[in-house]
Amino acid sequence: MSFFQNLGKKVGEAAQGVKSKTDELAAVAKLNKSIADETKKIQQAYTNLGMKVYDLYKQSGEIDDLFADNCQIIKMAEDAIAVFKEQILEIKNIKKCPDCGTESLRDVQFCPKCGHKFTVAAPQAPQGEAGTKVCPACNTESPSDSAFCISCGTKL
Repeated sequence: MSFFQNLGKKVGEAAQGVKSKTDELAAVAKLNKSIADETKKIQQAYTNLGMKVYDLYKQSGEIDDLFADNCQIIKMAEDAIAVFKEQILEIKNIKKCPDCGTESLRDVQFCPKCGHKFTVAAPQAPQGEAGTKVCPACNTESPSDSAFCISCGTKL
């Protein structure tokens, strides 16, 4: 009987050890989640702080030299994003109303939502090879800095 008693005792000790390890792992996991949550709070605070510094830069145009480089990087990225968004609209043959932001086809003359009258852009002269312009009247190539066609005199 002593063998079974020892076996039972050892199984009980092993089970106690497993429970102890499980409790330990659960506690560590809970603490790691708490650390991750606090780290997210710190990252959000950094983001908010940076946004406030950048807003200050946008309002005044001046900022401490310590922050100027990063503010200029953000400004350049925002400008690039605006260009990319405009290129997307061009590809889709869409334009945005400057008053209400409604998207409509490029060939409409008035915004369908607010009635804003769109200005009609003058058609650009077709481009020839690099450094040249193509005359829309006679298709002659002129230097890119020409204001008028070198063949027929049409305004480029």
